[in-house]
Amino acid sequence: MNKPISSQQEKGALVVALELMSQLNQETRHLPAAVTFCNELAFHFKCSRVALAYLRDDLVETVAISHATKFDRRLQTVRDLEMTMQEAADQDCDVYWPCAPEVPMISREHERYARRCAAQSICTLPLRADDQVRGVVTLVREDRVFFPAEIDALRLIVDLAARRLLDLDRYGNQWWRPFAEQGRDWLSRIVGPRHTWIKATAFIGAILAILLFLIPFPYRVSGDATLKTDAVVNLPAPFDGFIQSIDVIPGDDVQANQLLAQLDPTELKLKEEQARATMQHYQSQAQMADGENDVTQMHVYQAQADEANSELHETQYDLDHAQICSPFAGIVVDGDLKDKVGSPVKQGDILMKVTRLEDIYVEADIAEEDIQDVHEGVSGQVRLASRPADIFPMKVIRVEPAAFAMSKGNVFRIRCQFQCPPASWWRPGMTGLVKVDSGHANLWFIFTHRAVDFLRLKLWF
Repeated sequence: MNKPISSQQEKGALVVALELMSQLNQETRHLPAAVTFCNELAFHFKCSRVALAYLRDDLVETVAISHATKFDRRLQTVRDLEMTMQEAADQDCDVYWPCAPEVPMISREHERYARRCAAQSICTLPLRADDQVRGVVTLVREDRVFFPAEIDALRLIVDLAARRLLDLDRYGNQWWRPFAEQGRDWLSRIVGPRHTWIKATAFIGAILAILLFLIPFPYRVSGDATLKTDAVVNLPAPFDGFIQSIDVIPGDDVQANQLLAQLDPTELKLKEEQARATMQHYQSQAQMADGENDVTQMHVYQAQADEANSELHETQYDLDHAQICSPFAGIVVDGDLKDKVGSPVKQGDILMKVTRLEDIYVEADIAEEDIQDVHEGVSGQVRLASRPADIFPMKVIRVEPAAFAMSKGNVFRIRCQFQCPPASWWRPGMTGLVKVDSGHANLWFIFTHRAVDFLRLKLWF
């Protein structure tokens, strides 16, 4: 170590700075260099205390105090000293006390600390690197004040020593410290206040990229849906006649064997009486021929009586079916005949249709390009056009093996079973939209796979 300088006034600030830098360059660890720096400043500038602190997350942290190899930052004295140094770091300028009233600086903490420790003068100078405050040095005198020339000399020395001290703090401690510092600088450039629009655009782009390519979303295949049921019974007119009464209209719930409509039985009753009379007449004639031993004529009359009996049974059968009843409990879906009472009908004319809601199912048309994503047993949902706010769960139970040609292209029909009890307002023939679950995929695939498939077919790549 070089011979200590007798005084700063004799050799000048530059000589002191050069000798101090020589001593700092001989140190390879930060703490000895920091203590040497504080001790030399205290010696050359006749200070009772010199403290060095660095900014850690914009707060000062004392790293060295003159004539003290160890100290406790929790002590009130050290905390008061750090408040004093924080005052200069926040203002990014040299702060000293006492100072003239016209000097534009705030030195309340300096004054408070000076009164507590009975100091005559305090001077704090920031350590700068890359035009940023990285630390502060505070010098305390108990016998005299700092003169402007001394403050200028201190500024020269601090500026020359700042880079060496900061480099030792960054690279002379733990092996991981340089990487931590570089990471901190990198993060400060990313999240710092500069280049706000570029950072905002990059952040939004990163979020969109994550949403588009990394996060899986439910992928569902859609198709047009129709409610259907196989439990539909057509109720035709059993014979030629006239409608006598209609007891229900489409939409009415009916029970098993409930009367729905009735045909006029007047002509059938007359026909029944005529057939009965004719049968009795021929039976009487057959008995008379039997009494006269006219066997041939008896057989003729008996055959005519049997024919009349058959006609009677046929008429009675029609009378029994003049009342049209529901074969099971269900709902009337077709046959509004209220204004047809008294009108004639032909045998076989469909008067009403009754269906059973318990067996209602969904039949959906899936586009040919999406059918590979639909399999039996997968779940899905259906919305009906009459109530689009309601969603009903379902499950695919069958996929038709052949395609059907439609105006919008080939489609495959699938049959889906509801996974919930039937609603009272469901009706066969209702339409809606079905969504079939097909696993998960990212948004990029969901939005672009149709266009990509189209280009592959057209451009053959």
